Amino acid sequence: MSRRQEMVAALQRMTSLDQPQNQTGAEVAADIALGFTPLAVPQSARDFERSRRQGDKLGMLLAGVGMVPVVGGLVKGGKTAIKTIDKAIEGRYFDRLAKDYEGLKAAYAAIPETKGGKVLNTDTARELSPDYLADRTRSADVHEPSSAFIKRVFAERMAQPTPPGKEPLVVFTAGGTGAGKTSGLKGLREADPRIDRAELEYDTNMNKFSSAKEKVDEVLKSGRRAQVFFTYRNPVESLDQGALTRAMDQEAQFGTGRTVPITEHLNTHIGSRDVMEKLQKEYGDNPNFRLVVIDNSRGRGNAVVSSLDKLPKLDENKVRDELHQALEKARAEKRISEKVYRGFATY
Repeated sequence: MSRRQEMVAALQRMTSLDQPQNQTGAEVAADIALGFTPLAVPQSARDFERSRRQGDKLGMLLAGVGMVPVVGGLVKGGKTAIKTIDKAIEGRYFDRLAKDYEGLKAAYAAIPETKGGKVLNTDTARELSPDYLADRTRSADVHEPSSAFIKRVFAERMAQPTPPGKEPLVVFTAGGTGAGKTSGLKGLREADPRIDRAELEYDTNMNKFSSAKEKVDEVLKSGRRAQVFFTYRNPVESLDQGALTRAMDQEAQFGTGRTVPITEHLNTHIGSRDVMEKLQKEYGDNPNFRLVVIDNSRGRGNAVVSSLDKLPKLDENKVRDELHQALEKARAEKRISEKVYRGFATY
């Protein structure tokens, strides 16, 4: 059996939609041996909704930003980035969210990649902002309202019954920017079409434990099951061959490309790995939560199912320096535009 066939076979097992209690002891042991570890496992979206109903815009803003680090202010490690948020752009999105949530929801569901609203993705929700569409390097300016919108949709869906024909299952992605999470999820769907029976797919980084825990808790408290697909890729490779390439592809197609300040790029990689460790440690006994670890650091087409203990530990300061060097090199080699460079630079 080829490596690809082995990968597909393993993923088909791991994306099983069968209830965990239907597995035999041997099947569970095989899952664990393959790195498919059963784990255990909502307030921000609810706070936002309550504030919206009361007409409290400040409360909505605080609920939206409560769990996300400030871009351009204090960031992980106490370091300060130059990036600042355009409050006018951010405010216009929040205002629309307050006044036309149903319209935003319909517009979001009309975007093909959301599969009718089934796939929840903050990056896709940015597309609802005309300011962002005019300049995708302003992604940080619409992050908070985009995130608040997705959290609200998620909370709403968790409060409703599972639609007919769907499994009471939410699939999450996790991993750093440019790691290959979205394409990996597409590959999983191709490897095992049964994943389409999942009720929701939440495409996110999961780089903050409090936020990740609230999402998963909300799924479990609703009586549903949760599967997290964590994709690991070297942060420098993720920047150079992932995020920068995507930004330039978007610039060629739309005129501007989505950028992520290097500080945040690094935080998503360091943070998501740390979150996975904490989830595994704290919720290891819950049979309705599963974590799949995908090592995507072996080159295109060579991703393998792995486990957290097999992934390298990252030296944050070393990686930060390497990221800056990679960005400067891409600029010097003219592989990225000056606008994309400025969107990623945080110094």
